[in-house]
Amino acid sequence: MKFVKVALSFVLAFAVLFSFTGCAAAEAIYDDEEAIANIFDTCIATRYVENYQKIGNQITVNSHAEYFSGSQKLCDMDFTHDTVFNVELTVTQGKFKIVLISEDKTVYTLYENGSELLVDLSQLPEGDYVMKLVGQHAVFDLDMTVNL
Repeated sequence: MKFVKVALSFVLAFAVLFSFTGCAAAEAIYDDEEAIANIFDTCIATRYVENYQKIGNQITVNSHAEYFSGSQKLCDMDFTHDTVFNVELTVTQGKFKIVLISEDKTVYTLYENGSELLVDLSQLPEGDYVMKLVGQHAVFDLDMTVNL
């Protein structure tokens, strides 16, 4: 019986340790472009709802989170200078951004903590990109349409 208690104590201790390590990694990614560009996602979210739809050349995303930290891939996309983003983003707590990642792992922050486009899309090279959501303790609402 004593062995079982000791074994359970170790299991519980490791579970707590790994859960804190995972949280720290997800929260620390926000300003780390190398980690954001990584193909693997690290995301912790609670009461997170996402509706993603791609029909033809249009991508529609509706998301809401009461807590979001880390990064999450939305989609792969073929960006051209004809691509149009329509974004309504409200961040009420923490930090949140929408990024595009090029094939050479360059990270372009399109939107951060609001609906104002931060880059001149005509200056981005055309080609294949990955679109990701990145947050740190973020509470947000997002309505986005992308016309490719």
